[in-house]
Amino acid sequence: MTTAPTPEPAGNTHPAHGSDEPTVLLLRLAGPLQSWGVRSSFNRRDTGAEPTKSGVIGLLAAAAGHPREQPLGELADLTLGIRVDQPGTLLRDYHTVSDYRGRPLPQAGVSAKGIQKPTSPAKHTHVTTRFYLQDAVFVAAL
Repeated sequence: MTTAPTPEPAGNTHPAHGSDEPTVLLLRLAGPLQSWGVRSSFNRRDTGAEPTKSGVIGLLAAAAGHPREQPLGELADLTLGIRVDQPGTLLRDYHTVSDYRGRPLPQAGVSAKGIQKPTSPAKHTHVTTRFYLQDAVFVAAL
């Protein structure tokens, strides 16, 4: 008895399967809170209205187990397209930071030698503002 080869699924365009067309990876990005950093500074963390290429590539690199210091290689060359299925709403988060040991916090800036200076007068809590997208749903195509 012989068995027939299993047919390839329709639409498979991977170069290894005999086609010169590129393969597309689709990712559904949905969750109660998302943040896609675009413009952030010391005490303010903004979010973009949709996923960023650096954010999606970072997710892929982390999923593949790449260390942070490893070059991204071919991942950086990918093209990204985003479909917004549900834009979500902007959430502003009141956020505080303190040292669990009770030490005064350093300034955000650094000295000419690259060392953070202590706050003067000493501060034990920093108030920061962070923004998130609530209930947003996106499809990312790479």
